[in-house]
Amino acid sequence: MKETTFKISRQGDVRFSHCQGYMLLGDGNAVCFFIDPTERAQAVYSTTSGSGGCPVLGLETDEGGEVTEIEFAEFPGWGVHAVNGGKSIAVSLTRRVGLDEGEQ
Repeated sequence: MKETTFKISRQGDVRFSHCQGYMLLGDGNAVCFFIDPTERAQAVYSTTSGSGGCPVLGLETDEGGEVTEIEFAEFPGWGVHAVNGGKSIAVSLTRRVGLDEGEQ
């Protein structure tokens, strides 16, 4: 199982004991992995970072509160395809159409 790191770009109420995701599947066009917040959480939005075009997720606890943003800097030129919520959060990223590897 491959690990991928993410960085917390805005700390809200969702916390992590470590900033690693555990990749289940992956190739040059799609990756699927899960991340583990310290409590149940859900994605409330996805976007792309201004610095590098990397996928960003906005997460909040089941009770709401301040949003935590995490960035997947290892994947410039990729976007969020699907996310679920819960104690473990499954994340699916896909390469954005028309971008070659390394292009931003």
